[in-house]
Amino acid sequence: MRVAYVIAFAAVGICLLYCLVKAAGNDRKIAVVVRRLLGAGLAAVLANIVVVLTTDKNICIVAYSVFFVCIDWVLYYVFQFALEFSGYGGKKHVFPPVVWWVILGVDSLSMLSNVFARHAFDCKVVRTESGEVFFRTIPFDMYNLHLFVSYLLVAFSLLTLVYKAVRTSEIYREKYLLVLLILVFIVAGDAAYVFTDTPVNVSIISFAIGGIMIYYYAVIFVPRELLKRTLTMVVQDMADAIFILDEDGKCIHANESAHAFLEAEHTDLCSMERDFREWSGEKKLQEKKDFSFPLTRERDGTKIYYKVLFRSLLNDRGHFLGSFFTIQDRTEELNNLERERYQANHDELTGLYNRQCFYRRVAERLAADPEGEYLLLCSDIRNFKMINDVFGPRKGDALLLGIADVLRTQTMEEEIYGRLVNDRFGLLVKREHYRPDLFSLERRNVLHIEGNYAYPVQVCIGIYEITDKSIPVSVMCDRAFMAIAVIKNSYGRNVAYYDEGLRSNVLNEQALTGDLAEAMENGQIRIYLQPQMDGEGKVLGAEALVRWQHPDRGMLAPGAFIGIFEKNGSIVRLDCHVWELACRQLRRWKDQGREDLYISVNISPMDLYFIDLYKTFAGLVEKYGISPGNLKLEITETAMMSDLEKQLQMISKLREAGFVVEMDDFGSGYSSLNMLKDIQVDVLKIDMAFLGETEDKLRAQKILRTIVELSRQLEVPVISEGVETQEQVEFLREIGCNMFQGYYFARPMEVGIFEEKYM
Repeated sequence: MRVAYVIAFAAVGICLLYCLVKAAGNDRKIAVVVRRLLGAGLAAVLANIVVVLTTDKNICIVAYSVFFVCIDWVLYYVFQFALEFSGYGGKKHVFPPVVWWVILGVDSLSMLSNVFARHAFDCKVVRTESGEVFFRTIPFDMYNLHLFVSYLLVAFSLLTLVYKAVRTSEIYREKYLLVLLILVFIVAGDAAYVFTDTPVNVSIISFAIGGIMIYYYAVIFVPRELLKRTLTMVVQDMADAIFILDEDGKCIHANESAHAFLEAEHTDLCSMERDFREWSGEKKLQEKKDFSFPLTRERDGTKIYYKVLFRSLLNDRGHFLGSFFTIQDRTEELNNLERERYQANHDELTGLYNRQCFYRRVAERLAADPEGEYLLLCSDIRNFKMINDVFGPRKGDALLLGIADVLRTQTMEEEIYGRLVNDRFGLLVKREHYRPDLFSLERRNVLHIEGNYAYPVQVCIGIYEITDKSIPVSVMCDRAFMAIAVIKNSYGRNVAYYDEGLRSNVLNEQALTGDLAEAMENGQIRIYLQPQMDGEGKVLGAEALVRWQHPDRGMLAPGAFIGIFEKNGSIVRLDCHVWELACRQLRRWKDQGREDLYISVNISPMDLYFIDLYKTFAGLVEKYGISPGNLKLEITETAMMSDLEKQLQMISKLREAGFVVEMDDFGSGYSSLNMLKDIQVDVLKIDMAFLGETEDKLRAQKILRTIVELSRQLEVPVISEGVETQEQVEFLREIGCNMFQGYYFARPMEVGIFEEKYM
């Protein structure tokens, strides 16, 4: 019998140890309480094993003392568990933890001191029928106090759980009632020992089993009814149709979406199953293999797209338990995908292919037809930016839509077209199908923008003949646009073909642009000075004109590179460098005592937009310590036509800082007199065109006379450029112009020659 007891106690001890280890990884507060409960229970089991095994009374008393101490703390943690389990752990109680610690501490000391004092209990020998000797406790008054404390803890635990079970919902009531039964089981086991003559205290088995059950309900237990209802609600509210089948293929559940899918008004599963089998009978459900397939239905003339998934349900051993169908409505998803695919490949405004899609489709066509001869046409609307500015973006968009409409209606089915960017379109045609009117707007009645204004719209077309189909389509388009660049300002031509000469020009432009930085760094960019004279032939100053001493190409005049740099924006860097050279030269003249001389520098239209002119020039004169009045700034009236208000503010700021502002090429613009009304300048520089050869020389002289007289009335000095003959000088002096610049006096010259001649 002794062996049987030891085996039983060892078994429950092992179970307690297993639960203790499993609970070690859980940081929840209730799990911490359960771990302490299990630890105290395991210690009690070990003490009880010693009680069973020993035949020495003194050892037995020691073991019983430890056992009773462990039971005290087991029951305390049972109470703590009941509080945490019921949700009352954080609330104030009649007996706070510190009170219980004092009570249990006193009782534990009483039990342990019983080893020496024998004031709580003693042991007597009990013999079984087989003659085995065991020791049973003889309780004294202090032991009864121990029992009181123990049963008080049990009572508080039971009351806490009963109170919670009564107040909680039906779903959770089950777990509280089961824990209550566990505690009753523990009390019954202890009472069986106390009030009977059993030789061994088997109540520890009830304590251990109770601890194991508490671990289960605290850490592992999931309320099945809650889980069932939650899953039911989730499945019921799902937009996907769900059909759940048992192992025999019987439909045991179908949600609302499943009813809607089958268009069934009935709710009983039997009729649902009949409808479901009519629909799914051909799907080979008996094979019990996962599969999926697309499904398309039409409802009220609208196609609805579904994805059907079949999944098998297996247990841990891989045995088939049942299955379920999920039917997902993917109509919106597929429509969105199709919409995204369309948007990714089409231009938002016109609905034509966008640039990337056009490139891809053209490449695919060329690859599929290696023997075909094709032309790539690209279009560009002349002055489209001005159309947007003058007539508004809505009119500009209407124009683009008109071109798109032309392409849709005038092209053949196999031809590929798209909007590349802004007002640029692309079209791929076979050589034999090319027609000059492919981009014509006349047929579509959009040649003029209607309203208060009419503007003749001209579309330039660049054509690239595809001879090498391995070239990227983007490069083909670039070459077509190269051809357009040739005729962009030629109003007599609308169509141009690409040739290698254009490519050479582009390469030349790129080469010059690439050399610019090195040229400025190495002193290849130089200024030449053309003197400006008064009526007596005295030099007043000079205009700085740029030259490029290229190491490979020799001396380059401005015409070889200025236009290129204006087109690609590099003119801004070049101008800043020229200004720096001019300021450096003025500083040298100042050091030589010639502060009477000035240098005029040109300001390009791009400079007005891309840099802060005031900050730049103010910084230069400060850097070199020169007077702002010695640096004259020449601005063309055509450069002032855009954003006039902003430019007026800038000119005013420069003049206030002491800079002399000249209006260059006066008379060459479209509204010179109007500009003169608004712009406060210090000097007018008359365009040399008035001095050139003309059919009506007298008329030109009258205009010059008027300009000079006007400047006198406005008290603005006048300088005439392009003076080449004595006759011109005499006429200009006669009408009151006394400052001159031109070949008659001197050509642009190197700085050193200028200084030798005039200083």
